[in-house]
Amino acid sequence: MTGTDQLHEALVRKIRAAGGAWREPVQQALRAVPRHLFVPEVPLEEAYAVGSAVVTKRDPRGIPLSSASAPGIVALMLDQLDVRPGHRVLEIGSGTGYNAALLAELTGSGGQVVTMDIDPECTARVRSASARPAPRSRGSSPATSTRGMPPATCCRGSPSIRRAPRTTPSRKAWSSRSATPASS
Repeated sequence: MTGTDQLHEALVRKIRAAGGAWREPVQQALRAVPRHLFVPEVPLEEAYAVGSAVVTKRDPRGIPLSSASAPGIVALMLDQLDVRPGHRVLEIGSGTGYNAALLAELTGSGGQVVTMDIDPECTARVRSASARPAPRSRGSSPATSTRGMPPATCCRGSPSIRRAPRTTPSRKAWSSRSATPASS
């Protein structure tokens, strides 16, 4: 087992010890998707830290605009969402693509995950991370990558990535709507 594999497995154990990833499919998804591929700009120890959100984009003043949520929070959300094989999921706000990759694991080959973002840098980042080869470890053969996934992808059934158009309703459209109380 490599150092990366040890950090990855320790992440799942720590999340479980803290009461997260209580659903077996979420544990399996966390084990199947290597988080460091989605946050390559940080050291491995930070990529696999349970409580570590990683800021991936800041505005010119240094204010965070996009981040990878802390893995413990991601596991909690996925537990509560209760995604099952065959489900269709729309994710608004792609971030790094890590959550979409986990969702793709949970929905399986019969499901569908579409992740959208208005920021072209985010969608480009997700495409790049989803196209990286998964490490060939945990006893897999050279012909396949982790958990039998194709060598050319980082996760089963890579999510469909879309850039949402930036649209803002016109002021006139909003002002023409009036709030009227419902009649009794």
